[in-house]
Amino acid sequence: MAIDDFVRDREKEVRELERNLYDEIMSVIVGLLFVNGKAVFDSRNINLITAVDSAFDRWNVQYQAPYFRKILTHLGTLDDFYVNQFVAKGLNATSFEGFGALMGRMEDYLRSVSILDPVKAEVKQYLLGAISQGRSMGTIRMGLRNILGLKERSGVLNRYYRAFIFDSIMQFDRILSNAHAKQNDLTYFIYEGGLIETSRDFCIRRDGLMFRRDMVDDWAKDPTLPGYPDVADYDPLVDMGRWNCRHYPKWLTDEEADEINKGNRGG
Repeated sequence: MAIDDFVRDREKEVRELERNLYDEIMSVIVGLLFVNGKAVFDSRNINLITAVDSAFDRWNVQYQAPYFRKILTHLGTLDDFYVNQFVAKGLNATSFEGFGALMGRMEDYLRSVSILDPVKAEVKQYLLGAISQGRSMGTIRMGLRNILGLKERSGVLNRYYRAFIFDSIMQFDRILSNAHAKQNDLTYFIYEGGLIETSRDFCIRRDGLMFRRDMVDDWAKDPTLPGYPDVADYDPLVDMGRWNCRHYPKWLTDEEADEINKGNRGG
């Protein structure tokens, strides 16, 4: 499975994770005290908000941890994937020596991301405000559904994963493929991944085109690059179209590149 397809599948699963998180949070706040249909702003209800942490802990064990294991399992197959891919091209490909360290770094990173501090803070801040304003249980439910993406807008968990997980998966794959390409002296690649409705000009201008490794240095000077001109930390072969970009380099042998060039010249 191409890495962009894998990430899109994981994005789709977040909707279910958000529903599960909502259920866990509701199992806690169902204990809120109401008088005349309005939440009471007292120490009992305020302390109950703190107990929302236990809902996150249960949800993590039952839902988020298996989700992250699925991600790590897939990433763990990528070294063999690139070896097999390059062997199929007739190259004497071998494993990347630093793969174990790369996986260890990713495991540590996902462990830190799993704490979800910004997500917890947004949920608890909303609940505190709702209680202080004496909102009804129905209103509180609707507010939580809105925050967690169970209505039309993107939920806080989806936004968090977009910011801290999905881009990291793409970068992991690009780092590894680039390492294998260097080991096998490959210098040409196709800007692979296709286009969607939200594709940005930077990617639209490059999608499906072939480049040499030494042709990417000027990409940081392209004003259509997201975040331009703040590009000091931009690495073209790792970041490509930057955040939310699902493109990746499809590496080519010199012979494959020559065939493409001949085709572009009309034979």
